Amino acid sequence: MRILLSFVFTLIGLIGYSQNYDEILRYSQLNPSGTARVIGVGGSFGAMGGDFGGISINPAAIGNYWLSEFSFSPSVTFLNTDATLAGASTQNKVNLKANLDHIGITIASSPWADNWETSSWSFGYNRIANYNESFVFEGQTAGSIVGRYLEQSQGLSPDQLDDFEIGLAYDVGAIYDPDASNFYAADFDPYNTAVNKKQTVERSGGMSEIVLGWGGNFKRKLNIGASLSIPFIRFRESKLYEERDELDEIETFNALTFSERVTTTGVGIKASAGATLKVNKRFRIGAAYHSKTYFALQDSFNTVSYYAYTFDGNFEEFDSRSPDGIFEYGLNTPSRTVASVGYLFRNNKLAGFINADIEMLNYANSAFNLTRSSDATQADADYEDQLNDQIAVELGNAFNFRLGTEIAYGHLRFRAGAALNQSPFSNGLADGNTIYATGVGYKGDSFYIDAAVRYTQSNQTYIPYLMENAVDDQLVDVNTNRGELILTAGWSF
Repeated sequence: MRILLSFVFTLIGLIGYSQNYDEILRYSQLNPSGTARVIGVGGSFGAMGGDFGGISINPAAIGNYWLSEFSFSPSVTFLNTDATLAGASTQNKVNLKANLDHIGITIASSPWADNWETSSWSFGYNRIANYNESFVFEGQTAGSIVGRYLEQSQGLSPDQLDDFEIGLAYDVGAIYDPDASNFYAADFDPYNTAVNKKQTVERSGGMSEIVLGWGGNFKRKLNIGASLSIPFIRFRESKLYEERDELDEIETFNALTFSERVTTTGVGIKASAGATLKVNKRFRIGAAYHSKTYFALQDSFNTVSYYAYTFDGNFEEFDSRSPDGIFEYGLNTPSRTVASVGYLFRNNKLAGFINADIEMLNYANSAFNLTRSSDATQADADYEDQLNDQIAVELGNAFNFRLGTEIAYGHLRFRAGAALNQSPFSNGLADGNTIYATGVGYKGDSFYIDAAVRYTQSNQTYIPYLMENAVDDQLVDVNTNRGELILTAGWSF
């Protein structure tokens, strides 16, 4: 997925505005997950049923339970990331992480009317997004973050500089006011000087949901279902940016660092409803609607600056730490509509299905609420309007396509699938991404075990700090290969 991501911790005044469409994308782009069966068919399960992982796609899947069931799914994620600073070398980083993707129970009960064949309740936990990622880049290119400090400080008095970035740069001497005119200078030309720079980015966390759903089967023809989900988020990001003159090529300047840490936590709520119709013995169609998710979020953040220089033969170094910042805000992510078609087949000892899903999201309908806190100011309201207007212009409709198949031979199951996720940007700024998956399983009379592997390759252009003129931005090409191994065990009773 090639997205121009400005993961810059831009802080204005006394308020930490890290809100931008990075967050819209992060909390909207979900991978149908939970069980190895659903993952093994590429997340394409909207017209099928009888699997806990299908609830996140179409809650009508609950209507296919004829027996009660308990299941759980541990997983391991492998990340291999290459990051290349334009005009410099490539750095590689590997990460391995274990998770619990799902645990759930479905209780099949007696229907309340003769026309209903099943009536079942499901309750459990699904992991629906994984934010684990890390990369590092290093190289020597023209330009320095000091240029950003100068651009953001001109015309402001020292006491008007923010406490999280530019004010810290002034405190440590990266910029200074030589004649007290509120126009700042630096020890070197930050636009044309070749500077060795490095940044390490570490991200972790994910989004999971507690889901309660009901589904029923009407006359063995129609499944309907509904669910209420409580998604919760924990996202952590730690970044260390460094510039160093170890070969003493730049007069006066020795080194600077800027570290940023942010933790986002929050909880949301959404509702879903869906149906599947058995057209005949072979064909099924399905449709589901997932409401907007309304989140209440909190960012906790701090930053640290360090600067070292040599003047008149004297080595000087300074560091400055920001206060601990907290910012509470609201966010709603787009609703989703899923249309599905499935074909069931049987040929002697082979049986199975082919399923296709089309999912539509309107990212432009996402919005921030930066004034929900009692401490909100007019600056918050103004930035909220500006940000939501920008979202409406830059983001648009996106379609996600998923295709998957399962083949059963006796007790054995074989699965494969793929997904294509379109770009959410209306201006063609980003490409989509493609996901491939495969899986196997064994199904006994009251026990089953499944395994699946999912592979995602994504490309993004990362900008460590934003300049007023885009030609001065440092561009880092980040290529991530993500592999996931998921195991699911389940028991019927």
